[in-house]
Amino acid sequence: MTQTKKHILLGLTLCLCHFISLGQQSKIDSFLLLLKTDKEDTAKVALLNKLCNQYVAVSNFPKAMDYAEKGLQLSEQLKYKFGMAESTFSIGRIHYLQGNYDKALEYQSKALKMYEDLDIKPTIASTLQNIGNIYWGQGNYSVALEYYLKSLKVNEAIGNKGGVATCHIAIGVIYYQQSNWEKALEYYFQALEGLKKLDNKTQQELIHIIDDK
Repeated sequence: MTQTKKHILLGLTLCLCHFISLGQQSKIDSFLLLLKTDKEDTAKVALLNKLCNQYVAVSNFPKAMDYAEKGLQLSEQLKYKFGMAESTFSIGRIHYLQGNYDKALEYQSKALKMYEDLDIKPTIASTLQNIGNIYWGQGNYSVALEYYLKSLKVNEAIGNKGGVATCHIAIGVIYYQQSNWEKALEYYFQALEGLKKLDNKTQQELIHIIDDK
């Protein structure tokens, strides 16, 4: 590749990152304005969690943690169980992204119990997978596999095709890392078959999961 082409690609990359950043900041600004007018109710909890997610998206983890903790505090005051679960999940997610695996496991396990009490199957499935990711990050592949298989079972039961494909990818990765090539191929091929049935946007999201692994 010529130096000119490299400079063009670099320029385009920087421009794209700039526009993505502007889009995120616009959402953050809108949510912050709404936050000033919201009452201390469940709607405010939802807004605090949205702000948390936006700050996670721009890797501002201190701000994200601040809003997640505020969401948890208000949820506890309101005795709003779903809000407590969402905020607890977010706190665990932030710890995971920062590599604080012990804290991540602590909060994700709490969130899982809350979601199970509320019987919210989609979030039970995603939290099981997140716990699997934490164990994977710690190098505990056997326990990670247990959680991925549990998540797969729930996703299959509720017909979540994207969740099923994600689990197939994660399980395939575990078997690959254990040098179990036959099982790895089995789950990778299942993942590919599942991906064919999904829309392009969901496919791209799952491809990022493969890249992260």
